[in-house]
Amino acid sequence: MKFSDDEIGIMTLSTEHLRRCIETLETAFDGLHRHEGDPVMCDVFRAACVNGERFAETTLKLLPAFIADAKALADAVKEPIDD
Repeated sequence: MKFSDDEIGIMTLSTEHLRRCIETLETAFDGLHRHEGDPVMCDVFRAACVNGERFAETTLKLLPAFIADAKALADAVKEPIDD
Protein backbone atom coordinates (compact mmCIF):
# COMPACT_ATOMS: atom_id res chain seq x y z
CA MET A 1 0.00 0.00 0.00
CA LYS A 2 1.40 3.36 -1.02
CA PHE A 3 0.12 6.69 0.30
CA SER A 4 -0.39 9.81 -1.80
CA ASP A 5 0.99 13.20 -0.78
CA ASP A 6 -2.58 14.25 0.13
CA GLU A 7 -2.90 11.31 2.51
CA ILE A 8 0.50 11.91 4.07
CA GLY A 9 0.43 15.67 4.11
CA ILE A 10 3.28 17.74 2.81
CA MET A 11 6.12 18.34 5.23
CA THR A 12 7.11 21.97 5.44
CA LEU A 13 9.69 23.86 7.41
CA SER A 14 8.55 27.21 8.75
CA THR A 15 11.25 29.81 8.32
CA GLU A 16 9.33 32.64 10.02
CA HIS A 17 11.39 32.45 13.22
CA LEU A 18 14.62 32.33 11.24
CA ARG A 19 13.57 35.38 9.19
CA ARG A 20 12.74 37.29 12.35
CA CYS A 21 16.12 36.40 13.87
CA ILE A 22 17.89 37.60 10.73
CA GLU A 23 15.95 40.87 10.83
CA THR A 24 16.79 41.27 14.52
CA LEU A 25 20.47 40.62 13.84
CA GLU A 26 20.51 43.18 11.02
CA THR A 27 18.82 45.75 13.27
CA ALA A 28 21.30 45.07 16.07
CA PHE A 29 24.22 45.38 13.67
CA ASP A 30 22.92 48.72 12.37
CA GLY A 31 22.30 49.92 15.93
CA LEU A 32 25.83 48.99 16.92
CA HIS A 33 27.22 51.26 14.23
CA ARG A 34 24.75 54.10 14.94
CA HIS A 35 25.61 54.20 18.66
CA GLU A 36 29.39 53.95 18.50
CA GLY A 37 29.80 56.87 20.93
CA ASP A 38 27.51 55.40 23.61
CA PRO A 39 29.28 52.53 25.39
CA VAL A 40 26.13 51.20 27.09
CA MET A 41 24.12 51.06 23.86
CA CYS A 42 27.11 49.54 22.06
CA ASP A 43 27.19 46.78 24.69
CA VAL A 44 23.45 46.13 24.22
CA PHE A 45 23.70 45.92 20.43
CA ARG A 46 26.96 43.94 20.56
CA ALA A 47 25.33 41.36 22.84
CA ALA A 48 22.38 41.09 20.45
CA CYS A 49 24.78 40.57 17.53
CA VAL A 50 26.67 37.84 19.38
CA ASN A 51 23.44 36.03 20.30
CA GLY A 52 22.16 36.32 16.73
CA GLU A 53 25.42 34.95 15.39
CA ARG A 54 25.24 31.97 17.75
CA PHE A 55 21.65 31.28 16.68
CA ALA A 56 22.59 31.40 12.98
CA GLU A 57 25.60 29.16 13.53
CA THR A 58 23.58 26.58 15.46
CA THR A 59 20.79 26.65 12.89
CA LEU A 60 23.19 26.07 10.03
CA LYS A 61 24.77 23.15 11.89
CA LEU A 62 21.40 21.51 12.65
CA LEU A 63 19.65 22.13 9.33
CA PRO A 64 21.32 19.29 7.35
CA ALA A 65 20.39 16.76 10.04
CA PHE A 66 16.80 18.05 10.07
CA ILE A 67 16.54 17.74 6.30
CA ALA A 68 17.99 14.21 6.37
CA ASP A 69 15.55 13.18 9.13
CA ALA A 70 12.61 14.69 7.24
CA LYS A 71 13.56 12.82 4.07
CA ALA A 72 13.96 9.55 5.98
CA LEU A 73 10.57 10.05 7.63
CA ALA A 74 8.90 10.82 4.31
CA ASP A 75 10.47 7.72 2.75
CA ALA A 76 9.39 5.56 5.68
CA VAL A 77 5.82 6.78 5.51
CA LYS A 78 5.62 6.15 1.77
CA GLU A 79 6.93 2.56 2.04
CA PRO A 80 4.32 -0.14 1.66
CA ILE A 81 3.30 -1.93 4.82
CA ASP A 82 3.43 -5.74 4.69
CA ASP A 83 0.33 -7.25 6.26
